[in-house]
Amino acid sequence: MKLNPSYEPNYFSLEDICATNSAVPCRVEMMIPNLGEMDRGSHSEHLETGRRLELPLWMAFNLVKRHLVKADCSKAYSQSAREILKAEPAVVDLMKQEPFYYESGVHVASLLEPEEANDLRKVLQNTFQTRSKDVISLSQAELSKEVIVREQLLSKEEKTLMLESRVKWAEVEHWLSGKLTSRELAAVSVSNYLKRKRPRDDAE
Repeated sequence: MKLNPSYEPNYFSLEDICATNSAVPCRVEMMIPNLGEMDRGSHSEHLETGRRLELPLWMAFNLVKRHLVKADCSKAYSQSAREILKAEPAVVDLMKQEPFYYESGVHVASLLEPEEANDLRKVLQNTFQTRSKDVISLSQAELSKEVIVREQLLSKEEKTLMLESRVKWAEVEHWLSGKLTSRELAAVSVSNYLKRKRPRDDAE
């Protein structure tokens, strides 16, 4: 499965649907008619100015563009959470924080003020670069309790990368052991690539 390179809402991507369903705290900047039911703490049929509530990212996108609401960082991307990632990115349980941590994070950044958005993007980039070393290590490690515990800290994107790397590493080991010729290894790699690509190509 190829990771989504665009980080734009993709109607046909289950991963993107999950990523954009994450909730972000918002403040209503202008009264929004007929959406009062979104705020369970209000009895009004409208979203009144000043109300604070959490909205899914897919809804926040359009409301922020229309300057109807102002979005803030959810707990997973808050300043305190970012400081922890800056200090010890390898030990943070990203799956617990936000399953699609990186993709949801880039979506959240698109709703923020430039300075905070840039800081969040840098944290996401540095976190991935640091943790990718552990992802590669896990893809080559023998299954054990320690490996299982470490895998549980990975986000969905990191787990996908780890599994892809594990398959490729197994193919290389087969080739090195003489079980596959270089031509057979190339054929297997191309076949696996086409199997992963075809569903996405058909959807497009």
